[in-house]
Amino acid sequence: MDSIFNIEVLTQNIIDLCEKENVSVNRMLKECGLSKSVIGNLKKGYEPQLAKIVIIADYFGVTVDYLINNSPVGSGKEDNHVACSYPNDYFLTREEAQETLNKNGGAEK
Repeated sequence: MDSIFNIEVLTQNIIDLCEKENVSVNRMLKECGLSKSVIGNLKKGYEPQLAKIVIIADYFGVTVDYLINNSPVGSGKEDNHVACSYPNDYFLTREEAQETLNKNGGAEK
């Protein structure tokens, strides 16, 4: 599956942040309201919805750019928005991301 960012980098950054914060991937996903399949799907090369990336970035207090590109673009906490240059310099709060997921069939997908 073609992606505009490196899914392996995203996956590894999520795993690394879990280790750094001493939290299991499954626990982090549960606390984010996301399915355990998110990481498995990433490892299979499936690109997640942007809203899921925003929720994970918010959980760790990092930017989406950091998760997908290792870009040190602030802490991700400016004005309660998670900075993202993917896809078009879009800014989204965790609440907006959760609402997007809920409208599209829920966070468990």
